[in-house]
Amino acid sequence: MPRRSFSIRTKLIAIFVLIKVLPLVALAWFSWHVISDLADTLKKQTEQVAQDTNKLVGGIADMATNNSIEALDDRSRQAIERLTTDTARQVADFLYDRDVDIRLAAQLTPGKKAFQTFLSGRTRKVVMDDGKWKMNEDGTKWVSADPAPVQYKEVTARIEDNRNQFHYRPPEATGVIEYRPLYLEMTYVDLSGMEKFKVSNTRLLPETLLDVSKKENTFCKAETYFESLKKLKPGQIYVSDVIGAYVKGFLPGGVYSKARAEKAGIAFEPEKSGYAGLENPLGIRFNGLVRWATAVVIKGRITGFVTLALDHIHIMEFTDHVIPTNDRYCITSDAGSGNYAFMWDYKGRNISHPRDYFIVGYDSETGQQTVPWLEESLYDKWLSCNCSMSEFETQVPWFDAQSLKKKPAKDLTQQGFLGLDGRFLNFAPQCTGWHTLTQHGGSGSFLIFWSKLWKLTTAAAIPYYTGHYGDHPRGFGYVTIGANVDEFHKPAVHTAAIIKSTRKDFETNLIAQKEHNQAYLRSSLHDTAIKMTLSTGIMIVLVIFIALWMAAALTGKITKMIWGINNFQKRDMDFRLEETSNDEIGQLTSSFNEMADSIQQYLSVVEDAKKNTELANARLKQEVIERKAAQVELSLHRDQLEEMVKKRTAQLEAQIHERERAEEELMQSEKMAALGQLIAGIAHEINTPMGAIKSSGSNILAFHEKLQKDIPDLIKTLTDQHLPLFFALLNQSPHKAVLRTSREERKLIRSLNDTLSGAGIEGGRQMAFFLVQMNVHDQWEMFKPLLLHPESEFILETAYSLHSITSNTTNINQAVDRVSKIVYALKSYIRQSDTNEKIETDIIDSIETVLTIYHNQIKQSTELVREYDTVEPILGYPDELSQVWTNLVYNALQAMDYKGILTIRVKSLENHVQICVADTGCGIPEENKRKIFQPFFTTKKRGEGSGLGLDIVAKIIKKHDGQIDLESEVGKGTTFTVLLPRNKD
Repeated sequence: MPRRSFSIRTKLIAIFVLIKVLPLVALAWFSWHVISDLADTLKKQTEQVAQDTNKLVGGIADMATNNSIEALDDRSRQAIERLTTDTARQVADFLYDRDVDIRLAAQLTPGKKAFQTFLSGRTRKVVMDDGKWKMNEDGTKWVSADPAPVQYKEVTARIEDNRNQFHYRPPEATGVIEYRPLYLEMTYVDLSGMEKFKVSNTRLLPETLLDVSKKENTFCKAETYFESLKKLKPGQIYVSDVIGAYVKGFLPGGVYSKARAEKAGIAFEPEKSGYAGLENPLGIRFNGLVRWATAVVIKGRITGFVTLALDHIHIMEFTDHVIPTNDRYCITSDAGSGNYAFMWDYKGRNISHPRDYFIVGYDSETGQQTVPWLEESLYDKWLSCNCSMSEFETQVPWFDAQSLKKKPAKDLTQQGFLGLDGRFLNFAPQCTGWHTLTQHGGSGSFLIFWSKLWKLTTAAAIPYYTGHYGDHPRGFGYVTIGANVDEFHKPAVHTAAIIKSTRKDFETNLIAQKEHNQAYLRSSLHDTAIKMTLSTGIMIVLVIFIALWMAAALTGKITKMIWGINNFQKRDMDFRLEETSNDEIGQLTSSFNEMADSIQQYLSVVEDAKKNTELANARLKQEVIERKAAQVELSLHRDQLEEMVKKRTAQLEAQIHERERAEEELMQSEKMAALGQLIAGIAHEINTPMGAIKSSGSNILAFHEKLQKDIPDLIKTLTDQHLPLFFALLNQSPHKAVLRTSREERKLIRSLNDTLSGAGIEGGRQMAFFLVQMNVHDQWEMFKPLLLHPESEFILETAYSLHSITSNTTNINQAVDRVSKIVYALKSYIRQSDTNEKIETDIIDSIETVLTIYHNQIKQSTELVREYDTVEPILGYPDELSQVWTNLVYNALQAMDYKGILTIRVKSLENHVQICVADTGCGIPEENKRKIFQPFFTTKKRGEGSGLGLDIVAKIIKKHDGQIDLESEVGKGTTFTVLLPRNKD
């Protein structure tokens, strides 16, 4: 018998009771067990929460303060890095503008007046304090002796929509604004180093002309720029380092006060120490320069050099007034605050600083860089070296383990040698940081403790790469800006104080709230225990009901499935279970139906030479017949043969002599015929320059008569201010006329007239005409004072008359040169040699004579290409060779119909000279090439050629033991190649 077991229904009900009812009972029992302890536990936890909350609030306050400081640091760092980068770019843009100036200067005609005019308009704003300073009553800082009251009106929003965070900032103080010349001097130096012209704007540099190839004649005896100038190529620019005399400082890193001076054991003499902004506003200023230079090129040749010495104060101006605080700008910098900007060159030497004694300079007596502020161990090496600074810097390492632990040399501090050369400032590790940040260009920042305060310091490379600065990724150098971090933390510190006060109030309220919460928890826990008991009983009844329902539903589906399987086993192959759900029972039903389908399908499924030979035979037979006839004739006249030969020989000699005479006459006739063809062209070539001479002479006479009347009036009209500009206008206008079409000229005049009208200049069209005719229309702004003169039209008309006399004189000289060249070439062409012996003949000179004769035909629509090697003269007959070149050139021009490219090459070979005359004409057909050198053969029209030219050419070349060949392609052109032997012993 099968073992009796519980049904699935019974088992399901038991499982549900087990997993649901028993846990609910256990949970209720546990709740009653812990409810008595929960009140005490919550009391302790509430007290702990209060303590933890108090601690958390304090932590949040500290975290908020720290995060605020970090946020301010990050935002300030980005702002100062941007300020540093912008300043570096502004410096680079300023320096590139100086490149433009030196290139413009190189275009001027060197002269003192031209240089004065060039410098007169180049000034730049410099901001200075009023120089009135005194020590305060405590003797601790410098204050203005005559402070100007700050007067400005507060500005508020006028409408409601603008009132949200409306913020007004009053205008910045302007200080004393001076417009200083950009350049201390402008010079023109010849190729030997001697100054030929000089214009000076300062007493720092001598006005006398000096030999700058000698270092002792340069600024501070420290410039060596002439050696670099000699290496310049046209268009290249030389730019020097910053050069200036070093200014000593005797009380570094603080206010120059009586108390500090007494403590240091020195006299209180601030005016004898280096300038240091608010620390010493009475000190000595650093005076330096940066020199630009480039070559002056005339007709492709360097004739000298022009130089511009930039006043160093204009470079200082970029950093002297920048401060990275809310003030943004200052008239007089205060390095002691830690908020200031300064500048270094590409090597790491300081070239701009609020404290002028920190700028690296030179000894005016020796021309050597003065010793900078060295670290103690480096100073000992300096003393033992006993050498110049340029020698010393090659013997010691740069940026050598810089550290705040190292100290500066006391002797140098006492002597006032405080120049900042970052390479040897080993007690200032920020120098290594700046140099590292800019080693590939770019910018960055870092934090460092310096001068007893934490500073955020930035560095940005100056992207200027002209001259030797192009060899360094840092370009001209780099800008650094230091900022006192305490300035950034002020808002965060103020916020932290407010949070601390709020925290105390929170602690008081937290204690009262804790007592209230504990009473409320006790009451709430008691009510929760009762409600949990009731809900547990209800859940038990509900679980039992659900268990009964689910057991009935599951067992019903299983019973139906078992009944279906039994029917299928009884061969009811079409029976299928009904699929009523997608749950596991439904999937089992679907699987059963698929299995039934597969079984049902399986049970229901169980299936030419012969012609040429005859022609050759016929010719052979004819030759035999002719030879036999000759033998018969010879036998008949054998006795009279000798007499006949003598008679025939005499006849042939007479014919040869007659032919030679005829050939000589034909050659001379051909040459004269060619010369006759040139007469009309030569006459036109001579008449053209003669007409130019006559026309220019008439113009000069007319302008001269006009100027005799106008010059006295002009002298009375021009003032001392306008006279240099008038001469500059004459110098700037080129003597050689600029070729333009009438349409181009009218367009230029209209454009300039509109520009002058826009600039407020009346009568612009007539003045535009004069400026365009003088070819100075692109430089009209330079002569604006003349254009604004009441008599501007009369002044420009007189300048145009003087310009026209000069340009007409130039035209006459050019025309005379052209006539002389034509006459000389014609004389060379028609000369007759008085000897029949070969003489030394210059091939290129002979060809150029012919080209000069044919200049009129060539210049119109023919492009002439010369490709000449250097060749020595050969022995030959120059007259006959000239006739060869005449024929070849004339034939080439006719073949091209005087429109195309005529190329003449002269090449030196080992034993010959090769001459090629090539055209891009119609070319010679293949059938005519072998007849081209035959007498009287020509393809020209009747009357254009005799057919003897190339025959004569061939004979002349043969007479010189040379040879002539041709290459030609129809439609592309022809090349005649002549080979003439070199001289033979």
